[in-house]
Amino acid sequence: MYAQAIKYFEKSMNIWSERELLKEKMKIGENEEDLKRDNMFKECVYNLVVIHKKMGNVAIAAKLVTNFLKI
Repeated sequence: MYAQAIKYFEKSMNIWSERELLKEKMKIGENEEDLKRDNMFKECVYNLVVIHKKMGNVAIAAKLVTNFLKI
């Protein structure tokens, strides 16, 4: 089931990334709804990290953390 989960988490991340690009082009500010979506995006990335680590794909997990989960 990991493969299916990865597919849907990556799809969610792509949708969010496309939305962020559109937002940047249109100079739209953030609101409370955007912050909720941002948290959902981060949760998707985190879940992908956990799945990849459990599958032994440590390099992919590390890349996801580096690219998307900044403190």
